[in-house]
Amino acid sequence: MLQNNKGFLLLDALYSLSLLLLLTLTLFPVLQIVLSKQYELETKRNMALSLHNELTRLKDSSALREKEITVNGVRGTITLEEQATELMGCIAWQTPSKGGEDHLCFYIPPKR
Repeated sequence: MLQNNKGFLLLDALYSLSLLLLLTLTLFPVLQIVLSKQYELETKRNMALSLHNELTRLKDSSALREKEITVNGVRGTITLEEQATELMGCIAWQTPSKGGEDHLCFYIPPKR
């Protein structure tokens, strides 16, 4: 009664394999993008932390300076400027995935 089913397993295996390949080839680029964005955000967070630490350390002194740091293998430049009402600190670094420069600035009010 069930003697003519020899091709069923082969077709079922080919269908499953093609579905698995389709899912894998679709999800791999998405995973690559997610990991790249994760690295960028981690670098930005660590740059912000370094800038905050530098601003906190130099809050009470009037030393204006420029400093180079390396975070996650990315070089950044911290510049500190004393403005009329506050201390401004900015950090700039190169972002390879965007092909440009990214920057972030923090402001601290003067000590009263």
